[in-house]
Amino acid sequence: MFKRRHPLSSKDIKQLLTRLQTLPWLNKSLSKEMRFELAELQSGEKIYVVNGFPLLIEIDANTMIPTLRAKDLLLNMTRVVVDMGAVPHIVNGADVMAPGIREIRGSCRIGDIVVVVDEVHDKEIAIGQTLKSAEEILRGDRKGKAFKNLHHVGDRMWKAIQQLSSP
Repeated sequence: MFKRRHPLSSKDIKQLLTRLQTLPWLNKSLSKEMRFELAELQSGEKIYVVNGFPLLIEIDANTMIPTLRAKDLLLNMTRVVVDMGAVPHIVNGADVMAPGIREIRGSCRIGDIVVVVDEVHDKEIAIGQTLKSAEEILRGDRKGKAFKNLHHVGDRMWKAIQQLSSP
């Protein structure tokens, strides 16, 4: 599952911290004094482990998201509430379809990163990227995909994070 895992150099930490300043949902202050590790999956994704905690996932060179375990980061993100009928599909990797959306708590523009939660328990089930603005979805464009599923409960990154977290 893992290609390799190693501590980041001071130079890499500095570059990462500069990059993280551009992420609007990152409300946690990170500093170069923290211990940063990089766990690379064979599939190409990278998981950044900060002080032993799997915090961030780099999907590709342009996309950085929080892990579903990073609860303090997820609290300040726009929350997309979906009906319970959509949950099994989303946790199997399906994108979030507009008809299954019950509510959007916060605002989002195309390309923004959001957290997807179920309507009953308010549990985080996925991290998604906006394909339509909140206004478009709520105004009445209730057809098609609204959010691309980037990371969900049970996916290969979820399983890798479980491995990283176990002693």
